[in-house]
Amino acid sequence: MNIGFPDNPVSKTDKIFTESYFLSKYSSLSEMKLRNYNLIELHFQVFDEIKEVSKIKKYVDEVRKENVEMIMHAPFMKLDKNSFKLVLPAKIKDSEKADFEKLKQTIDLCSELKINILTIHASSALVKLKQEFEEFKEVILELNKYANENNVILCVETGGLDKDQLEDLIAVGLKITFDV
Repeated sequence: MNIGFPDNPVSKTDKIFTESYFLSKYSSLSEMKLRNYNLIELHFQVFDEIKEVSKIKKYVDEVRKENVEMIMHAPFMKLDKNSFKLVLPAKIKDSEKADFEKLKQTIDLCSELKINILTIHASSALVKLKQEFEEFKEVILELNKYANENNVILCVETGGLDKDQLEDLIAVGLKITFDV
């Protein structure tokens, strides 16, 4: 069984969240080993973070020396001074539509680092997709095709999707990441 946590060695968001928010930021590998963690979700929050390829590669190399598995989480927000705005594959309430090329760059980074699982948000847990679902599905299927061509498994996080929508995505070949 894999037990781990999200981590981000290039976090740019540590000043915008309340103290109760679980922040993914660089943690020590020795502390991780003491807790018997064997999985890290490389958890990006803004697209600028994925541009720091050399720092990310160095981090991934260090983690892999410790026999820790890695998955990746696609960026899902944009910084706006001291707050953030959601940036998602489909435009929903209080969000912006993500740049398709930036989403592909995230898949490219995943492939380059030989991380084979990439989680992507459909929405926030607080905003359910309704009429936006069809646009989301169209975009996510195109991204999934690109991910498959690059040996990356794209997994849609469950927040914002109802049971029928999840079943619809699974029926067309997408994988799901469950929030617990």
